[in-house]
Amino acid sequence: MEPEPTVVIADLQQPQLLNALLSLRPSPLLADLPEARKALTAVHEARREGATAASGLREQLREATGAKRAAVLLDIVRTQAAAVLGHTGAEAIKGDKAFRDLGFDSLTAVELSNRLARTTGLALPAGLVFDYPTRTR
Repeated sequence: MEPEPTVVIADLQQPQLLNALLSLRPSPLLADLPEARKALTAVHEARREGATAASGLREQLREATGAKRAAVLLDIVRTQAAAVLGHTGAEAIKGDKAFRDLGFDSLTAVELSNRLARTTGLALPAGLVFDYPTRTR
């Protein structure tokens, strides 16, 4: 038996909602909305910036040795985690505390995953902080 359809009301003028919807896949239904065109431009720009950042990271890692590579990656994770949590810098994320103990929940985990994906150019799972609860693993 098929489930009954559900009606969903969404304010499609909200940039955050449109960015989230359009970053997943193109939508012909939304493409004609003026706010969606702006959001789509922002999504494309973020992808270009992410590709540039990922390229720079690859070069940095190529030039580094094993221990230095780990330090570079740890700094990226700490910097992005601090930004998601509203801290001013990576130094706020210390020690072996689990991400959850630092204040991460499912929404901030998705934001961290998205930030790391843009920085590294890798597709990362949203549950990353729960699968790997500390920055040192």
